[in-house]
Order: sequence, then C-alpha cells, then structure tokens
Amino acid sequence: GLDTAGLVQRAKTQYMDILTAGYALWPAAQLINFSFVPLVYRVPFGSTVSLFWNTYLGWKNCQAKRIESAQIAMSHDTMISDVKPLESRV
Repeated sequence: GLDTAGLVQRAKTQYMDILTAGYALWPAAQLINFSFVPLVYRVPFGSTVSLFWNTYLGWKNCQAKRIESAQIAMSHDTMISDVKPLESRV
C-alpha cells in the first residue's frame, strides 16, 4: 500500500480524469436507462455499466501504479549511476 503522501499524490494526478469520465458516463447511462430500457432490465443495465466503470477504475489504478513503479526505478537507476566504481574512488 501507499503511505499518506503517496495517496495524496495519486489523488492529485488521477482525480480530475476519473471525475470527468464519471460525469461523462453516468448521466448518459442513466438517461438511456430511464428513457429507453424497460423496467425489468434497468437493474441489469445499470449493473453492466457499473461493471465497465469498475473495470475502468481498476485500469486507471493499475496505470498509476505502473507510472509510480517506473518513477521509482528511474530514481533508483539515477542513484546507482551516481555511485562511482571502486577503481575510480582511489
């Protein structure tokens, strides 16, 4: 898991994208649901949209983790390249 600083940073980078996507998806989905979907199919329709929404959220989270891992690896590589070989230290 992330520490508090990591969570705050992830929220800063991900929040607006997710919020914008949610504002685009859910009003349209509910408009379709209540306007065109028969009553008996409204719950399955909403559940299907929710499945895709949760898949999107999982993908965004995985994407954020990969970016964070790449940044950590790059900083680790930088730290390693700053270390001089033993022969050049003498």
